[in-house]
Amino acid sequence: AAAAAAAAAATAAAAAARSSRSSRRPRGAVAGRRAAPHHFRQQPQRGRRPCAAAASSTMSSLVLRIKFPPSYPLIYKTLRIDSNLTVAEAIKFVGETLNVECGGNIGLYLPDEKQWLADDQPLCQYENLQEEEYIEYRDKDAPMDDGKKGGGAAGGDGGGGCCVVL
Repeated sequence: AAAAAAAAAATAAAAAARSSRSSRRPRGAVAGRRAAPHHFRQQPQRGRRPCAAAASSTMSSLVLRIKFPPSYPLIYKTLRIDSNLTVAEAIKFVGETLNVECGGNIGLYLPDEKQWLADDQPLCQYENLQEEEYIEYRDKDAPMDDGKKGGGAAGGDGGGGCCVVL
């Protein structure tokens, strides 16, 4: 009888421990939902004033499709970038995020408008940036290629394309 009472007490204690563990949630968590991973939680911005254009709208980040030069390991990449970053900070962010060259004379170029973005301007100053099909991440000293070459390497221009057609 004493052994049965001890076993019942142990079972009740284990059930109480399970229920107290399951009722504990991380701070800020909602019942029935998992807490967001730390890298998805919104972090306060330090020392940065929001852009006037961003303050008037609800958009705090831009989703940009970025085209890279042929010498890079990527062709296109879509990234979410904070609109309050300056162009220079955005270039550094892209380079560090994708592990590509970001120093030297790298800039962001709008091919449809044939315009370089100023390094000291925040991205939110360019109102049409979100509507662009893509922006180019390129060296400012590299020759402009507006896509007017006929046929790439197969067109007889002596190279520059990705393939050689024999």
